[in-house]
Amino acid sequence: PAQPLWRALRVARLRPDTLAGLRFAVLGLGDSGYPKFNAAARMLQTRLGQLGAEAVVEKVGLGDDQSENGLEDALAGWLPMFWEAMRRFFPDMLFELPHPPPPPPPRYKLLLESAPSTPRSKQNQWKEGQATGFGRKATCDTRVISNDIITSSKDPDVAVAQSSRGAKSSTVLPRVVRHIRLRPGKHAQCLAYKPGDVVNVLPRNPERVVKAFLDMFGWNGDDVVHLKRIEADEAASPGLLSSNNGIAESTHHSGLSASNSSLASDELSPEHTLGDLNSDILNDFNITFPCRLFDLVASHFDLLALPRQSFFESLAIHATDEMERDKLAHFGSYGGSQDRRAYADLDMRSVLIAFRDFQSARPALEHLLYIVPRIKPRPFSIASEPPRGDSGSIDICLAVQRFLTPMGNQRTGLCSSFLDALSPGDVVPVRILPGTLRFPSVADPKTVPRKVILIGPGTGVAPFRSFLRSVHPLGSGSDFQAALFFGCRHRTHDFLYESEWTELEAAGTLKLFTAAFSRDTPGRKHYVQDELLKEGAKVWDMLRDGGAVYIAGPGNSMSRDVKTALVEIIEKHAGWDEDAAKAFLTQMEAKNLLQTECW
Repeated sequence: PAQPLWRALRVARLRPDTLAGLRFAVLGLGDSGYPKFNAAARMLQTRLGQLGAEAVVEKVGLGDDQSENGLEDALAGWLPMFWEAMRRFFPDMLFELPHPPPPPPPRYKLLLESAPSTPRSKQNQWKEGQATGFGRKATCDTRVISNDIITSSKDPDVAVAQSSRGAKSSTVLPRVVRHIRLRPGKHAQCLAYKPGDVVNVLPRNPERVVKAFLDMFGWNGDDVVHLKRIEADEAASPGLLSSNNGIAESTHHSGLSASNSSLASDELSPEHTLGDLNSDILNDFNITFPCRLFDLVASHFDLLALPRQSFFESLAIHATDEMERDKLAHFGSYGGSQDRRAYADLDMRSVLIAFRDFQSARPALEHLLYIVPRIKPRPFSIASEPPRGDSGSIDICLAVQRFLTPMGNQRTGLCSSFLDALSPGDVVPVRILPGTLRFPSVADPKTVPRKVILIGPGTGVAPFRSFLRSVHPLGSGSDFQAALFFGCRHRTHDFLYESEWTELEAAGTLKLFTAAFSRDTPGRKHYVQDELLKEGAKVWDMLRDGGAVYIAGPGNSMSRDVKTALVEIIEKHAGWDEDAAKAFLTQMEAKNLLQTECW
C-alpha cells in the first residue's frame, strides 16, 4: 500500500544515503483540474532523490487526464526515455514489445448457455443485489423516489440559435438539469454521509446501444453467461481465440457456437461455476453471475467511451481484413495519435461506432474484457442534507449531457442518459465516498472557520445545498456567516433552487446571496467572479476574519478566474501588492481555507 511506504520514507532520521544504489523512475497519473496536480509523483521523486536513490529518468512523467489524448500523452513522451535508460543499464536485454503486442491470456472463461429470445418491456434495469461494481460489501442498492426536471421547458439559447440558423440547422440542444432523489438502502454507509461527500453511481448502457452491439456480433442477449476461472495451464492454450461468430472456443472447454445449443453438464457443475463469487472476481466485474448476455454488455462494457490508443492497439490483433488491421494498428501507435484524434475525438466517435466502422474485428467475448473499457462509477456531489435517523434521501443535481459534434451528430453522456431515464422505484447501485470539500461543523461554536464563502455556478451548487440545509436553521446567537455566489445562464431557465436560497437568506442562514446570469445581457457575459468583485468589500471582511472559500463547478477556467478575482479583491481592499495577495491565498490553501472541487 502507498501510505505505509510514504510514511516510512518520510521518517526524519533516515540518512541521505539510505537508498544509495537504488535506481528509479516515476510516472504520475493525475488531473490538472485539481490544485495539487500530480503532487504525489512530484514528492516521491524529490524524496527518493533526497535519500540517495538515482533517477534513471530525470524528469518525472506527469500524466494529465485533461490533456488532448488523456493520460497517454505523457506516456508517449516519457516511455522512450525510460526504455533508453533500461538499454543503458541492461544492454543485452530486449526492452521493446512487438507492435501490436500479443493479447494477454484471458483470466476467465465466459460460457454461454443458449436461451430463447424473449420480448421484454423494460429489460435494461438493475435488480437488487445484481451490481458488484464496488465489491459486494460496499455496494448500496437505492431506489428512485423522484426524478424531476428543474430547468424551464424553454431554453433561450435554443430559441436564439433557431432564429439565426433555422430550426433544423440549430447547433444548440436544450440544457436540462434534473434533481434526483434516491432512497438509501439499509447499508450504514449510505446513511452516514456528510456535506461534501460524493455518491458514486454505477450506470448501464442505453438499451438501443446494447442491442446495436449484440446485432453487430450476431449474439442473442437472452443467452445466459456462466463464469469460470481459467487456470494458468489452460490460459496458455492456443485454442482461446475468436471463432467465426465471435464466441470463444477452447481445446479444453467449448463455448456456444453456431452448432451448439447447450453446454455439457460438466461445464455447469458446481466446481466450475461461481455462485459464491470471491472478492477478486467481484472487483473484476460489475455484475453477478450467471446473468443474461444482455445484462453483461449493458453493465460492464463502456460502449459510449471514446476509444483510446490501447483500444485500437488491442483490437488490431483481431481484425481479419488487412486494411482494417493496418488502420487499427496505426491508430494504436504513438505515431498515429494525430490521425486517431481526428477519427475519434473530433466527432466524439465511441467504442460502439469503432466496432461499426471496423467490421472484421470481432474478438471473442473473453478478449472483449480487456479490449473494451469497463464501465466505471461516476461521482456526483450529494445535494441533500444527511438523513436524520432512518429517513431522508440521497439527492443528485444532474446536468444531462447531450451535445452536437462539429459534424452535427448528437452524442450523450453514459451516466447522465442512465439517470435521465430513471423512473420512481428503479434500482440505482451507489457507493458513498468522501469528496474533496471539507465543511466546518457549525453546531460546535469552537469550530473554525465561522465564516464561509461558497462559489458554485450551475450544478456546482450541489454540495453547498447539502451544507446549508444541514446547518439550517441556525441556533439563536450563532456567529456563523455564509455567503453564496451562484451563477447560471438565464434567470428564467436554469436558476437552480431559487426559492430555497430566498428562504435561507430570509432565515439568516445565508448572510449574503447573489447570482450571476451570464447570458441575460446581450453582448456582455456576467459571471460569478464579476459578482465577487462587486461584493469585494464584504468578501475581504470575511477573509480577514479567517473565513474560508469553497469553489465547486465545471471547468478549470472558472476556478482560475475566481482565484484571480480574489487576488484583485485582496489587493484593492487590503492595500497589498499582487505578490502579497497571492501569498495570502497560498496560505489559505495550506490551511484548507481555500478548497476547490472542479470537473
